[in-house]
This record gives sequence, C-alpha cells and structure tokens, in this order.
Amino acid sequence: MKWPTINEMVELVPLPNGYRFAQLDRANIVPLIAAIKVWHPNIEIGIASCYLRKDFYHSRVCIKDDDDKDIYVYSIWFNNELVGMWSVEREVEALAIYARLIVVAPAHSGSKVSGMLNGGL
Repeated sequence: MKWPTINEMVELVPLPNGYRFAQLDRANIVPLIAAIKVWHPNIEIGIASCYLRKDFYHSRVCIKDDDDKDIYVYSIWFNNELVGMWSVEREVEALAIYARLIVVAPAHSGSKVSGMLNGGL
C-alpha cells in the first residue's frame, strides 16, 4: 500500500486558501518538535509524547521517499511559516489510513485547518 502523494492528499483534504501540505523532511524535524512543544504543551505526557523525540521520526515516520514505514507526517505551512502538522498511520492489512495527531499553531486555530483534517479521511 503506497502513501498518497501530496497532490492526492490535497484533493482528498483541501486546505483553506494560503495553506499547503509538505512532506516532513529531516531538516524540519527539530523545528517541528520545538513548535509542537509550544503549540501543545501538555503533549509531554501520554502516548503522543513520541512526537517530541527525534528517534521516533527517524525510526517510524516516512521521510522523503521512504514509503515502507506506517506513519506519515504532513507539515502544514501558511506562506513560509510552519503552522501545524497532521500525522496519519496506515493499517496495511485493512487498506486503511487513520489520523494519529493534528496540532495547529494557536494563531491559526480559527482557520478551520484542524476541522478540515478531522473530517478528511
């Protein structure tokens, strides 16, 4: 089961004007972790705390053309600013993809980005 391309994902889940998806790359892992800590400070406790560890991204998340891992992180950008992330996981046997975590910068909470992602898949 292959991951949808960014273009396919935009067709499935269109974002509001000015927002765009990008596949997470290695250069943005540390900035994303820092941003998640600010956007969602309570994430340090619980199952989603894995999103604060670099090793999680390197071992479990598809980076670049690495499509053999079951977790994908879409970074969300407004202009050239990182404003959110959407993590999804595939269940190969069921041919299904489900949302794991959505985090959006508080300044963009009124943009309806997270609501569109919650209903997207």
